Amino acid sequence: MSEPSTAEEGATFGSDSGSAIRQFLLQVLLTLLVAWAVAAYPLYLYCTREQVIGAAMGCAIVLVNALAGCMSVVWAFDRKQTDFLKVLFGGMAIRLMAMALAFGLLLAFTEVDRVGLTVSLFVFYVLFQVLEIRFLLGHLKHRGVPSPAVQDLSTPEKP
Repeated sequence: MSEPSTAEEGATFGSDSGSAIRQFLLQVLLTLLVAWAVAAYPLYLYCTREQVIGAAMGCAIVLVNALAGCMSVVWAFDRKQTDFLKVLFGGMAIRLMAMALAFGLLLAFTEVDRVGLTVSLFVFYVLFQVLEIRFLLGHLKHRGVPSPAVQDLSTPEKP
């Protein structure tokens, strides 16, 4: 089965969203397992229980953020380009504000370890952003959207 050359010729992202979401969730789960497996021994040796709880809370905040990002992209993918971009960038801004609010509320109203929460929030945010970008780019490619980063160098541009 060959891939379509344009989005109109092939299936839309929405028709394949179930498998795309399962693949994204599997990648998130694998990332969580590997990250916590790598961190388990150092956390056991050098961290207190409160620091580990803070790290888990930071991870949970970013996990909810990543899942919300995936769902918003899936919902908006078959919309007009302007609507898709509004959802993508507006959703990103809203999700960042929600994470900052959750972070601030945890620091202000709980006794959570600040270092564990902050480091975990940063590390998992970077990891999950990589997964979100791969998810988005993979489905742009699936739809036949050309990547501006990959150009045919054999054809010179016309002035």
